[in-house]
This record gives sequence, structure tokens and C-alpha cells, in this order.
Amino acid sequence: ARTSGVPDCAGWSLVFTGHSLGSGVAAVLSLLLRGEFPESTCVLFGPPGGLMDQTAAEQLPPSACTSVVLGWDWIPRLSVASA
Repeated sequence: ARTSGVPDCAGWSLVFTGHSLGSGVAAVLSLLLRGEFPESTCVLFGPPGGLMDQTAAEQLPPSACTSVVLGWDWIPRLSVASA
């Protein structure tokens, strides 16, 4: 029996999103919870560069994460090599 006031979320999907540092958090949460929510996706706006190594990135299907970077925003282009 469903509890009164709690919506039935069957068939819904989970989308993680964030901007700048929040997009880094969204990406990491998406990766950590991928086993529990395999159909989840993430949309990241201006994510910090060097967020994941290649091994972590290969664990996600190509459609699992979308990054949006505007113009010459330099934060998404940072990496360990640019330090």
C-alpha cells in the first residue's frame, strides 16, 4: 500500500545536473549511483576540467553525461597538465 502524500515515481528517470563545481558533484554522484540507477543521466554546465580519469569515463555509456561549455570559459579546460 502506498503512503498518502508520496507520489508513485514508477517509470521516472533520474537526471543529475549542476553548474561549475555543482556539475562536478553531479558527475561524481551520477557515477557513484550508476549501479542503483542505471538509466540515470547527467547534464553538466561548465564542469571543472580533469573531472574524471579515462578509466572512470569509460564506465559510463556515451549518452550518460552531457557537458555544456560556453565560449571561452577556461574552468572546463583546466587539467592537471595545465597547472
